[in-house]
Amino acid sequence: VHGPRGEDGTLAALCELAGVPYVGSPVGAGALAMDKWATKLVAEAVGVRTAPGRLVTSTDLVFDGPVVVKPVAAGSSFGVRLVQTEDELEPALREALALDDRVLVEQVVTGREIDVAVLDDPDAGRRVGPPLEIVADGLFDTVTKYDGSATFVIPAALTDTEVKALTDAALRVYDALGCRGLA
Repeated sequence: VHGPRGEDGTLAALCELAGVPYVGSPVGAGALAMDKWATKLVAEAVGVRTAPGRLVTSTDLVFDGPVVVKPVAAGSSFGVRLVQTEDELEPALREALALDDRVLVEQVVTGREIDVAVLDDPDAGRRVGPPLEIVADGLFDTVTKYDGSATFVIPAALTDTEVKALTDAALRVYDALGCRGLA
């Protein structure tokens, strides 16, 4: 159920209309979290830094790369491209705009990719899972997500201070987006 009509709150809305219980965030949180631009603004509003970026709606953009181009509301990294040269920008924007009428263009941030899962456990309360590090050769795009070439390290090798900072950030964004169940 990746992407539109799945994780964007649409499936949750259908379940609510049909009176069918479901696991996960309510309609509004799914819709908001699916929108990468809105989520970026929410994260920054609660003090979680994000990569500098801008919202674009056409292929007219001055290259100030390297940048990552991504459709605002496509799931599973569809349409995400690493753009390293000016010649690569227009095709990347065109591909992203074929999936969404808004595109997020962010400066490349070099570092580690760490995921933190937040769970609302009915018995133990809200908690986070062990941090997971995604190790990939290059961009962690749709192909790399599903072709088995990425390595997942659980728990990620982090200091206690890094784990606390990541956990705090994940919980702030989870709460600000209105998530429920798991994210």
